[in-house]
Amino acid sequence: GIARTGAAAFSELRNAVFAKVAQNSIRKIARNVFLHLHSLDLNFHLSRQTGALSKAIDRGSRGINFVMSALVFNVVPTIFEVSLVSGILAYKCGFEFAGVTVLSIATYAAFTLGITQWRTKFRIKMNKAENEAGNKAIDSLINYETVKYFNNEIHEADQYDKYQQKYERASLKTATSLALLNWGQNAIFSIALSAMMVLATKEIIAGHLTVGDLVMVNGLLFQLSLPLNFLGSVYREVRQALIDMQTMFTLMKQPAAITEVDSCAPPVSLL
Repeated sequence: GIARTGAAAFSELRNAVFAKVAQNSIRKIARNVFLHLHSLDLNFHLSRQTGALSKAIDRGSRGINFVMSALVFNVVPTIFEVSLVSGILAYKCGFEFAGVTVLSIATYAAFTLGITQWRTKFRIKMNKAENEAGNKAIDSLINYETVKYFNNEIHEADQYDKYQQKYERASLKTATSLALLNWGQNAIFSIALSAMMVLATKEIIAGHLTVGDLVMVNGLLFQLSLPLNFLGSVYREVRQALIDMQTMFTLMKQPAAITEVDSCAPPVSLL
């Protein structure tokens, strides 16, 4: 009971400390982006979509928070756990078990990377359609009087629905490809688990392992499957977060037509 309470306390303390650091960094970055947008000339803002800019900043800020938390709470602990499990299996059962573990993880990672790269284009199209729909809605509501004056509500609704249809198609492709990715990940782990059980059974028959070792191998693999399954989801979300961050940081690279300087030359006296 004391150990469980202590573990929960340290976990919450970790979240609290990380939140303070992460939120402070995100606030400063968002402020810099906001100031940079104000430093750009009028032509940039007239040619840009206000709703899309707002969504880009919001998603970029959330992306920074997710990437930082994923690295600290998921990626590094998972790498440590995989290394620890592989070492235990190599020491207790043999290098064949560790080899199967490493090979299955490598296959899992390669499959996840390949499918995720393929899925990225669907996610980009979905974001683009969402930006267009949001911009259309905001611009239409801002120009409410003009829309009402020309009795143009149906046309505006049709235009908004057109962008929503694009978002729907991209979202369906994203969901379908996600189902394929999840199925492939489960299939890879199931094959690896079956191979480990066959190896363990042969070693038991040969008298090199006991039934307890078989239970240990099974338990370690299932323990390893939890962060691996979560790691797949984290990788997909990190990819999306990086795309959102790239969109926001692209705004920071937008050059200003007029650059203000901090100091100016002293005025020249004409007398």
